[in-house]
Amino acid sequence: MMRASERGIPRVHPTQKPIAVMEWVLEQKTGPGQTVFDPFMGSGTTGIACARLGRRFVGVEIDEAHFQTACARIGDGLRSGTQTNHRATRDRLRDGTF
Repeated sequence: MMRASERGIPRVHPTQKPIAVMEWVLEQKTGPGQTVFDPFMGSGTTGIACARLGRRFVGVEIDEAHFQTACARIGDGLRSGTQTNHRATRDRLRDGTF
């Protein structure tokens, strides 16, 4: 699995996770319309995944700079209205080609 930073997209948080991984986790454990709580929001990856998958999201972040970054990233995700191809994401995770 390649991180965004390995594909030329800089990471904005030291422990930032790939959005597709969070989408996969959310697909396994939540349903559309459910609320996801992230008490350590960081760069907002979970919130972006929620926006793409139609989940409601509540996030908390103690660091103001990270909070602002997360809000901007989640807002971009909401504005783009991007829906992921869930089957392709699962296949790539399963095959280790992501």
